[in-house]
Amino acid sequence: VMIDTIKNSIYLMDDFITFKNIQIEKYNKENRYNITENSPEWDVVIELIKEYWCDLLSSGYINKKNCLQKKQIFSSVEIVFPYLHIPSRWLDGITYVDFRSFNS
Repeated sequence: VMIDTIKNSIYLMDDFITFKNIQIEKYNKENRYNITENSPEWDVVIELIKEYWCDLLSSGYINKKNCLQKKQIFSSVEIVFPYLHIPSRWLDGITYVDFRSFNS
Protein backbone atom coordinates (compact mmCIF):
# COMPACT_ATOMS: atom_id res chain seq x y z
CA VAL A 1 0.00 0.00 0.00
CA MET A 2 2.84 2.40 0.90
CA ILE A 3 4.63 1.71 -2.40
CA ASP A 4 1.43 2.36 -4.36
CA THR A 5 1.01 5.69 -2.56
CA ILE A 6 4.59 6.66 -3.39
CA LYS A 7 4.15 5.63 -7.04
CA ASN A 8 0.95 7.68 -7.31
CA SER A 9 2.70 10.69 -5.78
CA ILE A 10 5.54 10.40 -8.30
CA TYR A 11 3.09 10.11 -11.21
CA LEU A 12 1.18 13.16 -9.97
CA MET A 13 4.40 15.15 -9.63
CA ASP A 14 5.46 14.15 -13.16
CA ASP A 15 2.03 15.15 -14.45
CA PHE A 16 2.21 18.49 -12.65
CA ILE A 17 5.67 19.23 -14.07
CA THR A 18 4.40 18.43 -17.58
CA PHE A 19 1.30 20.60 -17.04
CA LYS A 20 3.40 23.46 -15.63
CA ASN A 21 5.90 23.31 -18.50
CA ILE A 22 3.12 23.34 -21.12
CA GLN A 23 1.44 26.32 -19.47
CA ILE A 24 4.71 28.27 -19.10
CA GLU A 25 5.47 27.60 -22.76
CA LYS A 26 2.03 28.95 -23.70
CA TYR A 27 2.61 32.00 -21.48
CA ASN A 28 6.02 32.63 -23.02
CA LYS A 29 4.57 32.47 -26.55
CA GLU A 30 2.33 35.42 -25.69
CA ASN A 31 5.13 37.49 -24.16
CA ARG A 32 7.98 39.32 -25.80
CA TYR A 33 10.39 37.58 -23.45
CA ASN A 34 10.60 34.27 -21.63
CA ILE A 35 9.55 34.15 -18.01
CA THR A 36 12.19 32.79 -15.65
CA GLU A 37 12.12 31.87 -11.99
CA ASN A 38 13.46 35.29 -11.06
CA SER A 39 11.01 37.22 -13.27
CA PRO A 40 8.70 39.56 -11.36
CA GLU A 41 5.56 37.75 -12.46
CA TRP A 42 6.87 34.21 -11.83
CA ASP A 43 5.08 33.77 -8.49
CA VAL A 44 1.74 34.95 -9.88
CA VAL A 45 1.98 32.70 -12.94
CA ILE A 46 2.99 29.66 -10.87
CA GLU A 47 0.15 30.24 -8.38
CA LEU A 48 -2.36 30.38 -11.22
CA ILE A 49 -0.94 27.21 -12.73
CA LYS A 50 -1.23 25.49 -9.33
CA GLU A 51 -4.86 26.61 -8.96
CA TYR A 52 -5.80 25.27 -12.38
CA TRP A 53 -3.87 22.07 -11.65
CA CYS A 54 -5.83 21.51 -8.43
CA ASP A 55 -9.09 22.13 -10.29
CA LEU A 56 -8.08 19.66 -12.98
CA LEU A 57 -7.10 17.03 -10.40
CA SER A 58 -10.28 17.43 -8.39
CA SER A 59 -12.38 17.08 -11.55
CA GLY A 60 -11.07 13.53 -11.97
CA TYR A 61 -10.84 14.18 -15.70
CA ILE A 62 -7.25 12.94 -16.05
CA ASN A 63 -7.80 9.77 -14.02
CA LYS A 64 -7.01 6.63 -15.98
CA LYS A 65 -5.71 8.59 -18.99
CA ASN A 66 -2.47 7.62 -20.68
CA CYS A 67 0.45 10.04 -21.08
CA LEU A 68 -0.55 11.19 -24.57
CA GLN A 69 -4.15 11.83 -23.52
CA LYS A 70 -2.96 13.79 -20.47
CA LYS A 71 -0.65 15.95 -22.58
CA GLN A 72 -3.53 16.72 -24.93
CA ILE A 73 -5.71 17.67 -21.97
CA PHE A 74 -2.93 19.77 -20.43
CA SER A 75 -2.46 21.60 -23.74
CA SER A 76 -6.18 22.27 -24.05
CA VAL A 77 -6.39 24.04 -20.68
CA GLU A 78 -6.56 27.81 -21.17
CA ILE A 79 -5.36 29.74 -18.15
CA VAL A 80 -6.30 33.40 -17.93
CA PHE A 81 -2.90 34.90 -17.12
CA PRO A 82 -2.27 38.54 -16.29
CA TYR A 83 -0.37 40.10 -19.19
CA LEU A 84 1.56 43.32 -19.40
CA HIS A 85 0.33 43.67 -22.98
CA ILE A 86 -2.68 42.35 -24.86
CA PRO A 87 -1.88 38.88 -26.24
CA SER A 88 -2.14 38.68 -30.02
CA ARG A 89 -4.80 35.97 -29.86
CA TRP A 90 -7.03 38.42 -27.96
CA LEU A 91 -7.03 41.05 -30.69
CA ASP A 92 -10.17 39.52 -32.13
CA GLY A 93 -12.53 42.05 -30.53
CA ILE A 94 -13.74 39.63 -27.88
CA THR A 95 -13.41 40.60 -24.22
CA TYR A 96 -12.27 37.64 -22.16
CA VAL A 97 -13.36 37.53 -18.53
CA ASP A 98 -12.55 35.03 -15.80
CA PHE A 99 -15.79 35.05 -13.83
CA ARG A 100 -14.34 32.82 -11.13
CA SER A 101 -12.25 35.79 -9.98
CA PHE A 102 -15.47 37.53 -8.89
CA ASN A 103 -16.32 34.85 -6.32
CA SER A 104 -13.98 36.21 -3.65
